[in-house]
Amino acid sequence: MARNRTSVLVRMSAELKHRLAEEVTARNSNLNDVAVSLSDGVFNLTLLKFPTDEMAGDERGKDFVGVHHFGFVVDDIEVTGKEIEKNGGRYHPIDTNQMATETKYRDPDGIVFDITGPAHLWAGVKL
Repeated sequence: MARNRTSVLVRMSAELKHRLAEEVTARNSNLNDVAVSLSDGVFNLTLLKFPTDEMAGDERGKDFVGVHHFGFVVDDIEVTGKEIEKNGGRYHPIDTNQMATETKYRDPDGIVFDITGPAHLWAGVKL
C-alpha cells in the first residue's frame, strides 16, 4: 500500500514540476512516504496522501480531497498566535508526533492553516 501512495505522489509531483517549472526539493520519508514538497524557494507546495485517518489529524480524514491547509512563516509564533485568536481564529490541536515545528489554527470559516518560525522552515523555503 505504501508503494502505491508513493507512486501516486511521485506522478503528481512530476506533473506539477512540469507544469509549474518547480524543483522537487524534498521527499519526506519520515512521514511514511505521505509527503512530497515542491518549492521555488519562496512558495512551498506539499502534496499529501495520508494512509490513515489518524495521520490526517482531524475529522476530514484520509480521504479528504482539496486544499488541506496552508502555512505561514512568522517572526514570533506566540505573538502571532495571540493575534490570530484575537481576530477570531482558534487553535486546531493535532495529536501527532509529526507536528513538532508548526502550530495549526482554523480561521473563522474553518479553514486550517499553520504558522512556524524562521528556525523551522519547510523544505525548500528560503527567507
